[in-house]
Amino acid sequence: MKTAFWPSVNCQSSAIIQQTVVIFTLFLSILLVVSCTEPLETEIPLPIDRSSAENLRMAVLADYDTLTFAAIEGSHDCDIAAAVLKQAYAELGIEIRIEPLAGRGSLISANSGKLDGELQRIDGISRDYTNLIQVNVPLNYIDGVVLTLDTNLTVSGWPDLRPLKIGLVSGILFAENGTRGMNTRKVDSYSDLFLSLRSGLVDVAVVPRINAVVELARDDSTAIQLAPGVLESFLLYHYLHEKHLQLVPFLEDVLKEMLVSGKTQQIRRYVIDQLIAGLGV
Repeated sequence: MKTAFWPSVNCQSSAIIQQTVVIFTLFLSILLVVSCTEPLETEIPLPIDRSSAENLRMAVLADYDTLTFAAIEGSHDCDIAAAVLKQAYAELGIEIRIEPLAGRGSLISANSGKLDGELQRIDGISRDYTNLIQVNVPLNYIDGVVLTLDTNLTVSGWPDLRPLKIGLVSGILFAENGTRGMNTRKVDSYSDLFLSLRSGLVDVAVVPRINAVVELARDDSTAIQLAPGVLESFLLYHYLHEKHLQLVPFLEDVLKEMLVSGKTQQIRRYVIDQLIAGLGV
């Protein structure tokens, strides 16, 4: 049993939770600063017709029963996002379903409107996938890490990978962006990526940390190692197809409340603990 990558389930879970709290607390601080900033000029507040606002909310939500979102197949960080969003949408009276797809195919299906959106992605993908609307409250985060057969390799950032043959899953945007201009080999799935690494077709594989943990726990027979260090950390956001634009403000309100109350962090902790327990690490 390899233990270096996860020396203690409780300690590691605690570290993940602490890091999540730090990241989410920073985001909350920004929200509070923006919301509490006084306007440059005195404005006369307009009366709020709460009855009309609630009627509008009910009218919009009445059109929705079930939504289906694309998600990256075989990526365990999506389990966290799915749990968070199932809770958020349930508070709006909407059921959600998840359709796992290859990384690039997931984006294409969501952007085309074939599905109702993308479960989670890094910030800013709407610049390239223009039919997707970003819900501007983070619901998850990932650490980009490196798996390798080289026991001497350490990483502190993307430039450390430049001399190497780098494996990544097509459509995993944080990996594609970070390795742009480098020597890369793209595959369609995480299972293909790990096979490429074991076969020596690549020197390293770039993955989210939780996927690295699962792969190492499942296969003790290989010499694959988790290289010390983190390439970069990313907040992750939900994306809706533009046909559902009217849902965005209602969903953002729910996700903000979940973040402030600590519900998002609780769900993340629960999903990770369940995953680790299932691996028997």
